[in-house]
Amino acid sequence: SVNHYLNEACMAMAKAAMVSREEFAVLTDGRHCHCGFDLGKRIDLSGVAAVFLLEDGRVAVKAHGFMPENGAQRHEQSDQVPYLSWAKAGYCTLTPGDVTDNGYVDNWISQGEEAHDWEVLEVDYDGHNATDLAIRLCEERNNEDFCVEISQTCAGQNLAVKTFRELLLQGLIVLEESPLLLWCLANAIEVQNNYGDIKLSKKHKDDTERIDPVAAAMNALARALVQRDKHALSAALASGTFTL
Repeated sequence: SVNHYLNEACMAMAKAAMVSREEFAVLTDGRHCHCGFDLGKRIDLSGVAAVFLLEDGRVAVKAHGFMPENGAQRHEQSDQVPYLSWAKAGYCTLTPGDVTDNGYVDNWISQGEEAHDWEVLEVDYDGHNATDLAIRLCEERNNEDFCVEISQTCAGQNLAVKTFRELLLQGLIVLEESPLLLWCLANAIEVQNNYGDIKLSKKHKDDTERIDPVAAAMNALARALVQRDKHALSAALASGTFTL
């Protein structure tokens, strides 16, 4: 009865869409991107992602997780996934202490800019638990529009959630290899409103089947697609090719 976002066939395609860190860097180094984050309760998983719209129509996604170091072993037992091994392999970061230090999310974005020459156009986020980090990012960039809060409603998420699945089915999604991201994609549940708009959710609000890095990617993709469509419309108007 659970309405999973991706069925078994789509999950197989998501796994096949994964490439190594080195291959992903070749595709995305030096490119524009939107980053997104979705912060947990600071005692469990938080997620961050970078989304790149490639010239050939593909969308490339890199995602990462954060969890407090002192709670990682407990969460391994509750969530039934190997956070400690994933952290050693670089798929998530264990931050010191009992709560997640959200500064590590900021650092992850900055490291992408420095190590991979990303040009981060903006950071898009779920406002829950996130105001302080958004303010910090805007102040660091001296740009009050650098962070954009994304509505967590079906209407606000619909474009990104539907487009990601459509592109996955067309073979136009590239994912940096991550068992954490794959696990979160498998956990995501589809919720639909009366208008047919959809968003992602966990089964229950306190569920241990977490989706935070996927939610972060959808926040970034939502704005990346809106900006892409605006630029396409502007170009069409400028060239005189747009017609009603």
